[in-house]
Amino acid sequence: MRTALLVAFFLSALPASASAQASRTAHVLSLAAETPAVVVARDRVFTPADPTGVLSACAGNRCAPVRSSEICNVPRCPGAGYVLALESPISDASDFPTDRDGFNHAMDVLRQDPALAAIAWSFGAHPDPGYGGGGSSLSFIGPSHWLWELGAYGIGGVVGSNGVGFAGGELSVGFRYVWSPRGDDEMLALFFGDSVGIDLRTRVVDFMPVQGGETWGLTVGLAPAMAYASRDAIFRIPTLYSCLVPEAGLALRQNGDAAAYIGWSLPVAFLITRELGIEARASVLLIDDWLPGDDVEALVSFGLGLIGR
Repeated sequence: MRTALLVAFFLSALPASASAQASRTAHVLSLAAETPAVVVARDRVFTPADPTGVLSACAGNRCAPVRSSEICNVPRCPGAGYVLALESPISDASDFPTDRDGFNHAMDVLRQDPALAAIAWSFGAHPDPGYGGGGSSLSFIGPSHWLWELGAYGIGGVVGSNGVGFAGGELSVGFRYVWSPRGDDEMLALFFGDSVGIDLRTRVVDFMPVQGGETWGLTVGLAPAMAYASRDAIFRIPTLYSCLVPEAGLALRQNGDAAAYIGWSLPVAFLITRELGIEARASVLLIDDWLPGDDVEALVSFGLGLIGR
């Protein structure tokens, strides 16, 4: 009976042990400390720390001395750091995937592992952003890069002081710096955006037949472009600072002088393809001396259009 119980115990432990041997969680040991590491091959581990003084690496119940080290980066490694070659295998894990989808899946698993939390800051993003390439998912963000964005909208709205309606069009062109927030950087992205830049915006509107015969108006200005889209998101929303920092420029009207204006917009965008999206935008412009006798006039509008990147 005792023998049967011992056999049952060891058999039940075998799957867990095998699973542990296939895990990518490891640690490296030096005379001073023990730090987390990631298995990138059966006999290789990744560490973001300087490997000087590292003696060995372990995964599960298997350890091996360090034979050599070299600089490593994505996608061969989870991030920027070093790969340590070992004297013998310590894991049954497969080689770390370098294709975009495989890499992203492996990184999701690593980020969820509490044993690797201490080195999660070093994890990077795949160099292929997936735009027009082999990636299968749509996303407003990706590895850090610059891009141009164009927008064309139909707009309609009212003049705040008298309720006169207007309709027209808007064009915008601007550049963006796009980056992929990780961990604590998510809070920074919510405030400032993971897509940050500036737009040149031009609006042409036609007013209803009132206002003393005036029929059209034109605005030209510069606007901050700060937006947030969580990783792999196809929606993009305004950030806190995009709601606070104003657009500024000049407003022209028929039979009138140029006037200064400031404005705010709340855009929400949705990707259709990797390069094309739909954006809805609510805006309010405060124009100085737009109408005789009014110190400040408000133009409230809603726009819907296409954006291209």
